[in-house]
Amino acid sequence: MKMKWMAALLLAMGATSPAFADDATVGLNELPGVEKLSSADLKPTLLLAENETGTASDATPAAADDSGKYGSQPFITGNNLHLVLGLGSLASAMAAAATAPDTEGQTAAQVQQNRNKKGFHHYAAYTAAALGGAAVASGLINHWDDFNLSDGLLDPDNLHVLLGLIGTAGYVIAVSKAPGNGHPGYGIAGGAAMVTAIAMTW
Repeated sequence: MKMKWMAALLLAMGATSPAFADDATVGLNELPGVEKLSSADLKPTLLLAENETGTASDATPAAADDSGKYGSQPFITGNNLHLVLGLGSLASAMAAAATAPDTEGQTAAQVQQNRNKKGFHHYAAYTAAALGGAAVASGLINHWDDFNLSDGLLDPDNLHVLLGLIGTAGYVIAVSKAPGNGHPGYGIAGGAAMVTAIAMTW
């Protein structure tokens, strides 16, 4: 019984290690009651698919192409940057709208004093305008070929560009008119246009 286990161990060692299995016969052949085996008999074999002619085909998987599903894709692309800038401008505009100072019950002097303060509302509005301009610029650079007036203004690509421009213009006008009355309306209109522009291509 011990001889069988030793033979099995030596067989496994010879099958898995080139140091124990070469093209010559293995020392295992010298054991009594063991058939003469060559190292070719001891090498592990792979199950290979049979082709139409009955011969084994190469089972090595092909390496994934860089442009394929498993290829490496850059995290930051022109299109991703355009999307992030557009979303950033919209988020900043919403933050500006949410932090607009409440003037109800205040005197005219208090209202003017609050308007002159450059707090979070002020900087969020300027950020929205700046990011909106950057989003428009990156969109024109990366998608210039998609814009074609011959397709009509209601073409989805043309409408996306038009709404993005209107949205950014609304931010800029709101900032330029602040702290005067009426500037919130331009900001709200700009935000609505930007939401629609983004939703069209989401």
